[in-house]
Amino acid sequence: MSLLRTLFILILIYLVFVYISRLFSPAQKRPDQLNEGREQLYPCPTCGTYNTAPVAFRANGDYYCNRECFNQRGK
Repeated sequence: MSLLRTLFILILIYLVFVYISRLFSPAQKRPDQLNEGREQLYPCPTCGTYNTAPVAFRANGDYYCNRECFNQRGK
C-alpha cells in the first residue's frame, strides 16, 4: 500500500507542477497573430509577382506590380 500511495503522490506533484508551469509560461500565439506587424503581400493579376501595397500600383481593386502589367491585363 505504501508504494501505491507514493506513486499517487508523485503523480499528483507532477500534475501540480505542469499546471503551475503552464500558468506562468508565456502564452503561445495563435496562427492569426503570427502575421501581426508584417505587411500584406498582393499578387499582380498579370504576372503573379507579389508586392506590398505601398510598392504596388492599384487599379480597379487589384494591385499590379507596375503600369506595364496594368496595361497588359486581359491581353
